[in-house]
Amino acid sequence: ATQAEKILRAQNRAGTFMVRFSAREPGCFAITTLADADQPKHFRIYHKPGSPYIIGKIEAPTLESVITTYYKELNLRTPCPG
Repeated sequence: ATQAEKILRAQNRAGTFMVRFSAREPGCFAITTLADADQPKHFRIYHKPGSPYIIGKIEAPTLESVITTYYKELNLRTPCPG
């Protein structure tokens, strides 16, 4: 998570985000986003093969659908380059 924060802070734009493998939950994902110009937030996405992707109490069929459906609520504006 620290490396993700460093990369996003270098972008210095609120709403910049990245999707990454979760460091704490093997097989799961995390979305890290800059809520404002300097405050990163992390959202864990739980997933097991053959199961939906779960973020909070919301289920989605794909990781992409999590992003495209909930981008406003999560403040996901611009994917981080690279």
